[in-house]
Amino acid sequence: MNQAHISAPRLILLLALTLLLMGCKRERAIDEWPEGLTIDTLLPTTPVKNQGENPLCWIYGPLATLETEHLAQGDSVNLSARFLTRMFLYEEGRRYYRSGSPEGREISLRGTMPMCLQLLSRYGAQPFDYYEGRRTEELNYAVLARKVMKTADICKARRLPTAEFERQLNDLLDQETGYLAPFVHMLGAEYTSKEFAHSVCRPDEYVVLTSTDSQPYDQWVDPQLPDNQWGDRFYNVPQDTLMRCIVRALKRGHPVGWEGGMRGQRSDDHCMTLIGLAHTPYKRYFVFKNSWGTERGRNGLFCLSYEDIRDNTVAVMMARTMGPQKLQNTHKDKNPLQK
Repeated sequence: MNQAHISAPRLILLLALTLLLMGCKRERAIDEWPEGLTIDTLLPTTPVKNQGENPLCWIYGPLATLETEHLAQGDSVNLSARFLTRMFLYEEGRRYYRSGSPEGREISLRGTMPMCLQLLSRYGAQPFDYYEGRRTEELNYAVLARKVMKTADICKARRLPTAEFERQLNDLLDQETGYLAPFVHMLGAEYTSKEFAHSVCRPDEYVVLTSTDSQPYDQWVDPQLPDNQWGDRFYNVPQDTLMRCIVRALKRGHPVGWEGGMRGQRSDDHCMTLIGLAHTPYKRYFVFKNSWGTERGRNGLFCLSYEDIRDNTVAVMMARTMGPQKLQNTHKDKNPLQK
């Protein structure tokens, strides 16, 4: 027989590797919108975006959290994920170029929520309509990352100075993602990207919490996540405290950025924004805004049960005032963004 044959153990391994590579672009069968669901709390949201096949939920989720936070306060802001992705590729391209032996080290597009906060702090933000609203085509950032590495490799081989590489890198990113304007104009005012970001998200306004019993509670810890490329620290609390903070934030009108497992396990698969509480006669649910477009779920909104969130949460991002009491009372215990 000439038919290809794959043994059962090898098939299982291939399936496992496929799931690992898919990351935040796929998910297990979740409760998209349970029958008989009653909404208890639902916060306002900006339009649902679509990350496409790009593993960039760690940018989309935190930005959606900031947008809902402002809407809940009577403000309106719609932020560009493309802008921050561009700046991430710029940052990673420079790291790749400076590395002594880049061979074998590829630029990874995966990340965690604190990395998004770092990008906001370093490079600022731009409104969605201002930077990408007129360009609706979906970009393949994996292909763009390879172009960034190729540009770096060529410049390195030619022994070009760093300034020349950065010029070529910016030219590439301009062509692929859109040209950067020096200022943002909104409501008759002019801002730099950093000034605009600070008006949206003040330094230390948000905290990122985790819960792991393998490290001390009530301390900043390294959660040892593969996607935590920049060595960010998360504030570690007991699981019951984490759940109380999530529910309290939502009941008081504050969204919660969420990072965790979407396949029935506590793994770093996906980021999204918790925006509501709901229930059926038999179960409690969280309502979340996703970044898979409006054709999925209820116009882009989904549900996960209380048990799913409790068992599969890796980290949450919320306003500092909604965090543990120790973090509310003082700003001296600031989040050390990196080791």
